[in-house]
Amino acid sequence: MIPAVYPVMCGLDIHRAAISASLVIARDQEEPTVISRDFSALTPGLFQLRDWLLEHHCPVVAMESTSIYWKAPYSIFSEADIIPFVLNPFHVKALPGKKSDQTDAQRIAHLAMHQLVLPSYVPPAVIQDLRSLTRTRWGLVNDLRKVKNTITRILDECNIKFSTVASDLFGASGRAILDLIVYNSQFDPLLLAQCAKGKLRKKLDQLVAALTGYVSDTKRYILDLHLQSLTRIEQALKNLEETMNFYIRTHGLQSWLDILCSIPGVKRLSAITILAEIGVDLSAFPTASHFASWAGLCPGNNVSAGKSKSAAIRKANKYLKTALVQVSWASVRKKKSPMAHRFLHLRRRRGTNRALIATAHKILRIIYSLFTRKEWFNPDKLLGSSQTLDSISPTIASETIPDSSELSPSLVAFD
Repeated sequence: MIPAVYPVMCGLDIHRAAISASLVIARDQEEPTVISRDFSALTPGLFQLRDWLLEHHCPVVAMESTSIYWKAPYSIFSEADIIPFVLNPFHVKALPGKKSDQTDAQRIAHLAMHQLVLPSYVPPAVIQDLRSLTRTRWGLVNDLRKVKNTITRILDECNIKFSTVASDLFGASGRAILDLIVYNSQFDPLLLAQCAKGKLRKKLDQLVAALTGYVSDTKRYILDLHLQSLTRIEQALKNLEETMNFYIRTHGLQSWLDILCSIPGVKRLSAITILAEIGVDLSAFPTASHFASWAGLCPGNNVSAGKSKSAAIRKANKYLKTALVQVSWASVRKKKSPMAHRFLHLRRRRGTNRALIATAHKILRIIYSLFTRKEWFNPDKLLGSSQTLDSISPTIASETIPDSSELSPSLVAFD
């Protein structure tokens, strides 16, 4: 029989409205004692569960990271000095046909009691709140992109092809033209073209042709609704970014942002996203390899009968992975960047997408080293004092960084 690392352990199977608890006690007994009970997932029920655990002197509780339902119990247990373990659902999955709420809770308790599964990394409350802000911004950016795509599609239906002449429909010229279209039932293409600013005024003839179309009253009404949504989301993003900056200043996180921004290709918004996802204390990860594995940026092992099979990177944290891919893409396009040197070497052998992921992996390992040592990025330590970009093979140095259109759609992300 495997000895219990934790003599008393409680496993929880958490749902939206109810929680199944299974308390396993193995103090000097051949057969552990199991006490099962159901609780409400509402706040009064969580307090009853906390008091029940304290009554039985249970110091540790384990639960699956089920959606967001684990967060409220996690906070309440932490305040009561009960250590909460959050487990990866893939590590505690039940066999088909042998699954119920109570058996799930009991299995979680036994696995955690004997340390057959390890708890997931959960950052402190300060980082969790910052993460809520950055992920809210992520959602707003996605909403903004959807609204812009919808407006572009409506104009295409009306045969107004502004984007064939200018690159940004939502710049100063484009917004002025959109306002005229919405608020004037009869508009003159020549008058619309006069709204062009800067270099776009050199293309007035092309603009007149591109802006010649028919917009019905219904289309104008729909455009007005989407433009109002666009303005509202842009203002919400501006306010949210101001709140994020204030939060960082008031919680002493600026020095960690400065470390991240010292890495080539990392700008402030990307640094805030990375910081919100990884936190500042990386002691939960013994090595940089463990850290990269947690982030899902290194391939696994899949070998059977001496044959290596596909072992692609796993999904993991999409927010962190997307931010790192963005940073990698920016870093490899920066002149005389050591990341570009590495990218070009890998791209020749493995292709653009794999080279980009490998660069993101390298940046993540650099972040681990900088955070554990509390120092800024030094490119000499990456390349070595005797190796500079000027010393790279002329064949590799002459290669150009590809455009983002060459990338797989799953690797391309936008701010």
